[in-house]
Amino acid sequence: MSTEVSKPIEVAVVYDLQHPDRLPDLNKKGQAVPIELTSNYWSPDEVGDSIRGFYQGIESSEYEDRKTGEMIELPCVRIMIQDKAGNISNIRNGSIRLVSSIQENVERGRIQVGSAIQINYMGTKKNKKNENISAQWSIKPVFVNE
Repeated sequence: MSTEVSKPIEVAVVYDLQHPDRLPDLNKKGQAVPIELTSNYWSPDEVGDSIRGFYQGIESSEYEDRKTGEMIELPCVRIMIQDKAGNISNIRNGSIRLVSSIQENVERGRIQVGSAIQINYMGTKKNKKNENISAQWSIKPVFVNE
C-alpha cells in the first residue's frame, strides 16, 4: 500500500535563524495564511455525514490501541477541506474499508492526489466472515463548474 503524500503546499517563508537581527517583526508584518497545517481525525457521528475535499494521499498515523495500550501504525486517508469562511484544514480517517476503497481507486486511476471527492458515511454492517462490524462508505468524484 502506497503511503506517498504529495509535496506539501509551500505556505511559509523560511528565515535564516543564524542572523536574528535580520528577522522581520512577525507581530507587525506577519500574516497567518488560512491553511491549517495540522490534521484532525474525522469520525462521522451519524449515517449520512459527509465531507467534500481534495485527496492528499494515504499516510500512516500512530495511535494507541485501546485494548492493549500498544502504539500501532494506522494507514489514514488524508483530505484537505475548506469551511464556509474559506479556511483550509486537513482531516484523516483510518477506517480499513475507507482506506482500502480509496487505495483501490488510486490503483485504478480513478483518484489521484488533488482529486476532488465526496465521502459519505453509510453506517455500519456486520461482516459475513467474522463477528466484526465495519463502517460502510460511499466515495464519489466531485466536479466543479467554473
